[in-house]
Amino acid sequence: MINFHDQVYAFPETSNAERYDPVCNGWSKCAYLCANSAMVTVVRGQIYAIEFNTSTQKSTISRYNMELCSWETVLSSHQGCRKDSCVVTAGNHLYVIGGKPPQASEYVAKAERFDTVEKKWEEIADMQRARGCACDEWKRLADGLSERNQKTQMINFRDQLYAFPETSNAERYDPVFNGWSTLDLCANSAMVTVVRGQIYAIKVDTSTEQSTISRYNVELCSWETVLSSDEGCRVEPCIVTAANYLYVFGGKPAQASQYVTKAERFNTLENKWEEIADMQQERGCALVWPLKERFLLPEGETRRERCRELVRCTMFLQMNGNLLEA
Repeated sequence: MINFHDQVYAFPETSNAERYDPVCNGWSKCAYLCANSAMVTVVRGQIYAIEFNTSTQKSTISRYNMELCSWETVLSSHQGCRKDSCVVTAGNHLYVIGGKPPQASEYVAKAERFDTVEKKWEEIADMQRARGCACDEWKRLADGLSERNQKTQMINFRDQLYAFPETSNAERYDPVFNGWSTLDLCANSAMVTVVRGQIYAIKVDTSTEQSTISRYNVELCSWETVLSSDEGCRVEPCIVTAANYLYVFGGKPAQASQYVTKAERFNTLENKWEEIADMQQERGCALVWPLKERFLLPEGETRRERCRELVRCTMFLQMNGNLLEA
């Protein structure tokens, strides 16, 4: 799911996309632009995809040609090939953070980026901790201690990368100094995103059946509650932003076991929820990669041991004021 040119597209792994038009308040099917199993993002106004092939131990970077309506291979190499990695864009670069190398069972702190202008991979400073985006598991540290390797969300905020583990403090990457630092900032299991240059979080409490929207005050270094209500209260929804809105698609209502087609949005200017047309298909996802106004959301429906099996990837983008799911 990404936000592209002020439209939102969702890319199911194999089926046709859906498109939401906020003017007509309706969903429609799109018959073009299939991402298959690749992770899709936007860099400087162009749609890119990165696909990992663990059998060949290669990653493939592709760029979508809007005129020809087809993908063009930019580079295939052994770099950036890690499962369950965090993918985020900033400037001209596509960052691949953490994940598991082929044939490995543990996450790593490895970080690198792909320069879309020079079409080459670049080494950057590793993270302070091993990270992964797709599942939870315990890892054994070198000093013999055990640490929960939590699900990590990543956002691009003011051209710096922020990694939000599920419960511990966030890490920030500064490309100027090529280094990571730990911040006194924690998301506390909330889903984090950026709306018009401000960091927002939505936290779902299934016991009270309420959702809480918070905004981060950079000057005070603290979260400020914007609104708590029973709207938008669903587990594992798809989250994406477009213009002044924070959209919540699908997910599971409190005490429910099935995903739903429910769709709604939060107006960050008027601080209120708004009803929109439901989706045509039930959807759910556990992770969000906000990618500088573009968002990719993997979706899954089954679990094996502690891992969530990826069923499809959905991408949203915006264009000309319309919200599209492709």
